[in-house]
Amino acid sequence: MNEIKYIILPILFAACASLDAQEVHPDAEERATRSAEAEVSLTEDANTESSHGSETAAPEMVENTEEVEQTDWVKRGDLVMFGSDNRVGANEKAKNMVTIGGDSIMEGRVDGDMVTIWGDSTVTGYVDGNFVVVLGSAELGSGARLDGEAVVIGGKLTIHPNAKIDGEQVNIPLYVPGVFGKFQEVRDFFRECVFLGRPISPNVPFTLYLAGTFLLFYILLAVIFPKPLERSRHAMKDKLLQSFLAGTLVYASGPLFLLLMAITVIGLVLVPFVNLAILALTIFGKAVVFLHIGKQVARATKQPALGNALLSIILGGIIVYALYMIPFFGIFLWLVLSILGLGAVCISIGNSISRWKANGQDDPPASAGAPPAQATRPASTSDSFGQEPVQPGTPLGQVDSATAALFGRVGFWWRTLATFIDFILVGTTVFFLDIAMFPIPLFAYFIVFWGWKGSTLGGMALGIRIQKISGQPLDWATAVIRGLSSIVSLLPFFLGFFWAGWDPEKQSWHDKIAGTTVVRIPKGYTWN
Repeated sequence: MNEIKYIILPILFAACASLDAQEVHPDAEERATRSAEAEVSLTEDANTESSHGSETAAPEMVENTEEVEQTDWVKRGDLVMFGSDNRVGANEKAKNMVTIGGDSIMEGRVDGDMVTIWGDSTVTGYVDGNFVVVLGSAELGSGARLDGEAVVIGGKLTIHPNAKIDGEQVNIPLYVPGVFGKFQEVRDFFRECVFLGRPISPNVPFTLYLAGTFLLFYILLAVIFPKPLERSRHAMKDKLLQSFLAGTLVYASGPLFLLLMAITVIGLVLVPFVNLAILALTIFGKAVVFLHIGKQVARATKQPALGNALLSIILGGIIVYALYMIPFFGIFLWLVLSILGLGAVCISIGNSISRWKANGQDDPPASAGAPPAQATRPASTSDSFGQEPVQPGTPLGQVDSATAALFGRVGFWWRTLATFIDFILVGTTVFFLDIAMFPIPLFAYFIVFWGWKGSTLGGMALGIRIQKISGQPLDWATAVIRGLSSIVSLLPFFLGFFWAGWDPEKQSWHDKIAGTTVVRIPKGYTWN
């Protein structure tokens, strides 16, 4: 029975379902019609909504399509500008963009980083890397997009509401009213003066004010110190090359002086005062240069009225300041005139000291009608000149300066041979004692022996010594000056040493600066 029940029940359910389907057929047709109409209305509503949505989304889709499909970039690689503006156009693409001393404008695309130093930056395009502005302001427009960080130090960062920055934003302004109020002028000074190699620029007003202030100070120096200024001008006029070499020596010996003072430790206290003294002498030397240029112009134009010291300084200052404004040549001229003026002042000071020492000595009275003693000899005199024989064993310390001035001068080759002997002696000593920095012991060796004996071991072996042009023996101050001056002879490929080979006075550059000469000792004299 159970098996028959499970078979009959499904048959009955199927029959009832078929009868019910035949009875409700008209209603089914009506429901099918209604469902079809509903599907049509839904389709029309969907089409209407899609049409309205397409109108609002059309601009955005077009922009995205243009951004994606724009492949005709003008590739410019890495863009690095120094001292001028940098720009990437709307259809241009660069790898990296670096601007130093100028403004940068980016409207296209930068695949790497964008860096601006000492300038403002404007971005309306796409930067794939970091965006950095140092000592300048930045503006990000409506179309700007930065995938990296935005860092602005020393200026203001302005961001449009539509600009997009994926990374962090860092803005550290340095502008403080009343403290950095001239920040813009300082930046212009670097752009117009430092990067263009000129001390004065007409586009930077405070450089003109500063130049005018210095010119007034030079005029004040001419009023207070007319005689020292004129003596320094004559020293520069008569010894132009020596003035330049002396100024170069002073500046070149600065690091060596600092090293020597650092060794003594206590001597470091003197460094600031020495630097201030050199600065004061340099400023005084610029007044000397302006005075000399003005005098030369007055002489060339045959205008005696311009020969006045004050007018000469004003005229010379106007000429030099105009030349200072020439890019790259201005800084070169400034350096040359600074060295020249400083050297002229140093030579003038040295001449004043020599005159002061000469006035402090009692000259032996000359007999009536006797000609003055000859302190110098003609340059054409040979090294072996006739002289009365001396008593053998006479110490050099007993010879008077007039006689010593007549000693025969030594040229280049004997000097070289003596220096070669000294190099061997010092080099051997340094090697066995294992002393580092060979130039310092060698430099000290020459100065010590010059100040002590007036010659080195090599010079004594060849019978030559160094003395002043007047015939007087070297003192320690002159020995130090001659040693420092040898740096000037060394720097231009030893040209200053070779100079003694063709100079009529047989003097090297450091001899001319120190006022010394190398002579041969006649037979009969001893080294005390």
